[in-house]
Amino acid sequence: MTIRPLIAPHASLTLSAKGNAIAVHSDADVMISGSLAHVKADVTLPPDKGPINSSVLVTGLDLRALAANAALFKPLKNIALSVNLATRFTVAPGAHVTAADFDLTAAGALPLAALKGGVLHVRQLHLNGAYDGIKNHLALGQASLDAREGIVHLKGGADFHYDKGALASISGGLASSRIVLDMPGVFAQGVGFQSLQIDGDYQFASRMFDIKRASLTAPAFALSANGSITLGAEGQAPGLALNGKLAPLPVRTLLRYWPLPVVSGARDWIAANIFAGSLGPLTFESHIPAGLLDREVLPDDALKLSFPITGVEGSYVQGLTHVTGVSGNATLLGDTLMADFNNVHVGNLQVRGGHA
Repeated sequence: MTIRPLIAPHASLTLSAKGNAIAVHSDADVMISGSLAHVKADVTLPPDKGPINSSVLVTGLDLRALAANAALFKPLKNIALSVNLATRFTVAPGAHVTAADFDLTAAGALPLAALKGGVLHVRQLHLNGAYDGIKNHLALGQASLDAREGIVHLKGGADFHYDKGALASISGGLASSRIVLDMPGVFAQGVGFQSLQIDGDYQFASRMFDIKRASLTAPAFALSANGSITLGAEGQAPGLALNGKLAPLPVRTLLRYWPLPVVSGARDWIAANIFAGSLGPLTFESHIPAGLLDREVLPDDALKLSFPITGVEGSYVQGLTHVTGVSGNATLLGDTLMADFNNVHVGNLQVRGGHA
């Protein structure tokens, strides 16, 4: 890996005795692709083959500067974050990291196409945790995001699994007790979630996330799911093979938490034509290969959403009397909504049985 150009306009290097070891201290301003960062490092070199202990402090690192001249960091080219990182680590003979801890803060902007304006404005991103290189386990003590568009607090952990020395998969989980979002273009209004739990693994060979369990709760909202997400080619939407259930809830509550870009045709029709009532429990399954979500309309075999209807009031045909007291069952296939009604009131007229 080469990063060009990398210049240290101001730098110092000090070597001193530390018992039987040699202590190395460096302090430098580093210019990376025209962006200035500051790096301090302390390294203790043992007299024989003992472990090397190090600590590093990096401040003011612009991630876009790393991407400017190094292919490895190309995915960071639009990540306009200024990063500060403090880390300590121990390296055993054979260049094996046996222990490390880190504390990272960042501020700036992240591209997010779904947002109105296309940018997530990050006031502070904070990550800290520790890595056990003997057990190949990462403990994430805190992962918090404070942005203009939301606040998220997470914690979790991960285990790294190797096959013949190569990283084959990562398994672990994340949990949150606070998510508050105000994201125009993603949600119709501000939303808050009480808890999030995700457990699963990522397989590098198949580029697939296997979700063992996922749950998301909020006032009058409880969603659970499992399945897989497979990454597509660069610029291609991922594939989704998911199953899940959403507990019964009022129609207007469902619309509050329903993201605007997700099955937007069905969402828009419900928002315009259903005024009251309850839906659920909702069960869903998706069979969406990579790239299919890039289309404007999903085929019927890609998505199935089924749910009972209770006490619904709505407008079925514009200009006609609203239907009330609607009960029955509905099914959404792709972008097609179908319903079988047990009971419908149209003014003083009561209808038992029907299909739409």
